[in-house]
Amino acid sequence: MPAFITVEELNCTFQAAISSERYDRREGITILTRAKIDDIVYETLAAETCSMPAHFRAGKVRIFDMQPDRLTNPFHRRFGETDPAFKAITTGIGGVISASPQWLDEVREIYDGAERDRIFEPARMGRIAELVQKSGVMIFGPYPRFIAYPETVASTATPNLHAVELIVGDPGDRFDAADWPYALTPNPHASRPVKAVSIATEGGKVIGLATIFADSAQMWQIGLDVVEEHRGKGLGTALTLALARYALESDAVPYYGATAANIPSIRTAISAGLKLAWMEVFSVPAERVHLRSLSAPWDETQGV
Repeated sequence: MPAFITVEELNCTFQAAISSERYDRREGITILTRAKIDDIVYETLAAETCSMPAHFRAGKVRIFDMQPDRLTNPFHRRFGETDPAFKAITTGIGGVISASPQWLDEVREIYDGAERDRIFEPARMGRIAELVQKSGVMIFGPYPRFIAYPETVASTATPNLHAVELIVGDPGDRFDAADWPYALTPNPHASRPVKAVSIATEGGKVIGLATIFADSAQMWQIGLDVVEEHRGKGLGTALTLALARYALESDAVPYYGATAANIPSIRTAISAGLKLAWMEVFSVPAERVHLRSLSAPWDETQGV
């Protein structure tokens, strides 16, 4: 059964857990350090691009052969990714391009001489889109990805919203994905379990909902949805903070994605103390895209 925790209780345990500069174990809680969080992020991105973590700290743009066995790497996020595939990622220091073997020669030509600031330029993305379309694949992005660090989340004040609760565990069918398209996936998969849900209520009615999925053992993604008439009041910040703090207490890295055009969502991530960590373009089989409802923008984390 899911367990209910008030935001006030969560904030108290979180503040106690980071009371030392080392973020060591306090009251049975382990908080990841900034350095460890960065290591996990780089390991994840390297696993998905068949590169090395050091390549995301280097100042060059490198191209790698994306091999099928990457999907069995425990650091790989579990999106149901299939081959052939393409990814372009930057953490702000150089960039990594990765493509399946049948596209590699053309991808090398397209990115010949490219520098970081030209990874996502429209001309290159257009050529990549034309290339992958021949194999029934579509390109999405670039999408910004934000992560939470203990010190930045701890220093962010939680809006005074006493009707925010955290539900630990999968709430099952309590909430309808059709009502919360930005927070819930219409076809949940056991490989990406819901670890917790935060909800905001008013008069006994849910007006905001956020979920956090375990995309891998230590990369947990936050999805957020707030009823339109209640947006702009800090609800999204409170819901996001609750899940970010819970993930950090659970020895996981909370991260948050948005489309580049979703400025309100990006503002929510920033107001919750999350930091922009990387930008990525990724490929998705066209048949999966066509199965998706058009009620919410495509994100590879939502599945089909």
